[in-house]
Amino acid sequence: PAPSRSAPRRLATALVVLVPSTAAAQATGVRNQAMGGAGVASSRPQDALFLNPALAWHNGRGQGVAITLPYAGASVVDRDELVDAVDTLQDSIEDLQTALDNGNVAQANALRPVVAEQLNDLDNRRIDFNLAGGLGVVLPMDGWALGVGARTYVDAQVIPVISANDITTINTTNDPNDLENLESAAFLAAAGITEAGITFARDVELLGKRMTIGVTPKFQRVETYNYSASIDNFDDDDAFDDFDDDAFRDDDTGFNIDVGAGLDLTDNLTFGLALQNLVSEEYETVLTGGRQFVYNVDPRVTAGVALHGSGGTLTADLDITSYTRFEGADDSQFARLGGEVDLAGWLQLRGGAQIDLEGTQEELYSAGLGLSPFETLRIEVAGQYSENSVGAGLQLALTF
Repeated sequence: PAPSRSAPRRLATALVVLVPSTAAAQATGVRNQAMGGAGVASSRPQDALFLNPALAWHNGRGQGVAITLPYAGASVVDRDELVDAVDTLQDSIEDLQTALDNGNVAQANALRPVVAEQLNDLDNRRIDFNLAGGLGVVLPMDGWALGVGARTYVDAQVIPVISANDITTINTTNDPNDLENLESAAFLAAAGITEAGITFARDVELLGKRMTIGVTPKFQRVETYNYSASIDNFDDDDAFDDFDDDAFRDDDTGFNIDVGAGLDLTDNLTFGLALQNLVSEEYETVLTGGRQFVYNVDPRVTAGVALHGSGGTLTADLDITSYTRFEGADDSQFARLGGEVDLAGWLQLRGGAQIDLEGTQEELYSAGLGLSPFETLRIEVAGQYSENSVGAGLQLALTF
């Protein structure tokens, strides 16, 4: 009989189904997303609650109540071109199955090392995807600001794990059906972090200058996921349908804190410094398929500057510390640059880029616009693009 559709083909299809087709919302607001992710010195008050809480007052003096209605976005990065690599592997496996089924020994022996190398080459490749959403309210007081905010973001990776037994099977089997029972698996490791916090920000005097400090104590709930699907069990429709089943998830709660500062170096130049997640935490997933992953919530220090005027803003951020999301993965450390041009007060055009100084992630470019035709309502949209990623975000805000 003709060989059936190969398991690697099902794997490729499953990954495409799993990953959103739109992508990339920063968990700190769509305006920041459009400006390359920079915002430590330039965020609007309601977007700064979990980034640099000092800006809730520093950038909000003289303004009224600011509200961010729920924003949402998603991101996917297939930097290693995992889906394409699996797609190539699937065709080679089918060719090997056909050769074995037809008794073509010479062709089968020529294909074996090719298929084995292509399967082995999937190791250490990743697909990253993120989902984010949140809201925030900032209330100006007499000389200080109070903010209340909540956000949820999901940080996930699809990780192929290759079995040495499969390499042996490919190199030795004469039964095409054996290629439908490979042990290699794809793991979906993910962490969903929900935060709710209260921000306090006020001015202090430093060397004769007015500096703003802010703090956001926050409750954190972290849900971890570790789902494994064997290649031979994949199908087109339900490869990852059960990933959020209780058997594959765990959760924990705790408290953390963000702190920040803002200082006007001149009338038009602002310096910002932020420390997110002062308390370091590690969250272990459940054990699935013999593997367990650890998600890190580590302190992250970022400095930023913003040059602003009536015509727009230029801003840049630099991560002072590198960080790793999943233990064992490579570190990242970003430099971010963005700009905004204000047209007639009701339309803003934005653009930016972010670069991973560690070279773990590829350069990412962004663009977006803001609309505020009635002054009170703001509509923010953003998009991001790189060679192997694409993204979008949408946000509504109110100011009174």
